[in-house]
Amino acid sequence: MKRKLIHLINIVLLVIMIGCSPQTSPSESLKWPPDGLYFIKWDSYHGYFEDEEPFIQLSAVQVHLGSNPQKINEYKEFVLVSDGEEIKATPTGINEGAHTKEYSLISLGLRLPKVKASKIILSKLKLTDPNNEQKTYDIGKWVLDIRKSKESQDLKLGKKTFASGVFDYYKAEIANTTNKPIHVKDLEFQLAEPYSVKITTTDNFNSTNTKENDNSLNAGQTKAFQFNFANNRQAINTPKFISLRPFLHYEIDNQAKTMILPTAIYSPSIGTDKEIFELIK
Repeated sequence: MKRKLIHLINIVLLVIMIGCSPQTSPSESLKWPPDGLYFIKWDSYHGYFEDEEPFIQLSAVQVHLGSNPQKINEYKEFVLVSDGEEIKATPTGINEGAHTKEYSLISLGLRLPKVKASKIILSKLKLTDPNNEQKTYDIGKWVLDIRKSKESQDLKLGKKTFASGVFDYYKAEIANTTNKPIHVKDLEFQLAEPYSVKITTTDNFNSTNTKENDNSLNAGQTKAFQFNFANNRQAINTPKFISLRPFLHYEIDNQAKTMILPTAIYSPSIGTDKEIFELIK
C-alpha cells in the first residue's frame, strides 16, 4: 500500500507541476544554464513518529542542450545533508514528466531510515555517480520533526487534501472512533514564513455549509475539518512549492493527544518553457 501511495504522489506531483504540456519558446529567447540537474527549492515540513521511516519527494529539471548528462537513476548513492549530519537515503521512485529538446522534468522520492526524536532540517542532496564523483545540490528547506509519540487510535481519517496548486488550506474528514467527545485544537507545522490557522468545519468533505467554532466531535461522529492558512504578509497566492505533513492536536477526556495527517503537496502549475526557465535560471 505504501509503495502504491508513493507512486501516486510521484504522478500527482508531476501533473500539478506541469499543468499541461509545456509550450515551447524560441530557443534563442531563453539562455538555458549549462547541462545538468537543477532541483526545485521546496519549503516543507513533515511530522513523524519514531517508528516511521521519513519520506520526501523532490522535483528537478534536467537540462540537456547538447551533451548527454548523467541521468538521475544512474547515480549510485543519495545522501541528504542537514546541519552537520549526512543521512543516506534510498530512492523509491524516479519518474520523468514532460520532455523537450532542452530539458526533462523529474520527480524523485527518497526514503530515510528511522530517526530518534529530533528536528532535522535538510537543505542539500549529495549524489555520487558510478565513477565516485560527487555533486551537491540545493533542495530548499525540509523540516523533519520526529517525535516519540505513537499514532493515536482515537481518530480515523476519511477523504483528505492530497494536492493543490496554492497553499490555501488543508482539508480532512475525521471520525471519532471512541465513546467520548473529542475537541480538535490546532494544526502544527513550521515553514519559512509564519502562518496562522483558522478552523472551519462541514458535515462531510463535499459539503459547502461551512461552520465556525464547531471543532468538537461527539462519540462516533464524523466531520470535515478545513484548516485555512493565512499570514501577515498577504502572500497566500504567491507561487510556492510546499510539502506538508502536519501534526493535528486534539483533546479527549482532558488529555492532550497528537496524530499526523498525511502529506499534501502544494505546487503551482507550470505550463510554459519560460516558467520552467524562471525556476532554475
